Amino acid sequence: MSRAGTPAKNGGAATPRRPPGTVDRVELLRTFVVIVETGSISAAAASLRTSQPTVSRRLQQLEDYLELRLLERSSQALVMTRSGQACYENAKRFLTRWNGESGFTGWQSA
Repeated sequence: MSRAGTPAKNGGAATPRRPPGTVDRVELLRTFVVIVETGSISAAAASLRTSQPTVSRRLQQLEDYLELRLLERSSQALVMTRSGQACYENAKRFLTRWNGESGFTGWQSA
């Protein structure tokens, strides 16, 4: 049994839990892709059906995790950095595979 009182899925061992307030890294990538594709944090928030502060926080968490600046922010627009462009392209590819849209059956080396 896990700590939550439900059977564990990994052969009886307790399933590790994320600390409260943490977001799955896949969700961070998905949020970043939506920001880029909608062109703004507020439009991304509407698309993701969440708040603008949540989207901003997820972007900051991803940048902190990667130790990269992905977007330059100004009052006028968001502009992808070179690192942001590379991250966007890789995130799109990953999310397509993650979502099974490309018939993904396993990781293969390029």
